[in-house]
Amino acid sequence: MEELSLKTKRQIVLSRIIYDYIINGLASALENLSEQEIQLLVMRLNIQAITHAIEIANQEEITDFDYCFDQLGITFETLVPLSQVEFTPTFIDAHINDIRCELGDEFEDMVIYLKKMETTVI
Repeated sequence: MEELSLKTKRQIVLSRIIYDYIINGLASALENLSEQEIQLLVMRLNIQAITHAIEIANQEEITDFDYCFDQLGITFETLVPLSQVEFTPTFIDAHINDIRCELGDEFEDMVIYLKKMETTVI
């Protein structure tokens, strides 16, 4: 795999932080969903997290943002506190390594998808 730019790494880390924050907030609502609904929800959340990450990564300063979810009979609204995270190159590289290990072969798919989404979002 090619060397990732700092911008791409930042987008990946941002999308993962956003996804984790949201999925943790929705944890109690997941108990009432079928396996198929959970898979659909996870896919939608990943897409939304990547979209938000692309938009946020292009800003000069990373700030908190309001996240709203109203799908599959689930309503969730929260402030995602991104301003509390210091996005240094060291922090980003450490998290990229963790994400790469966690996702394995799917990491490359995530990078490819993110790059395709970037041309759509921007």
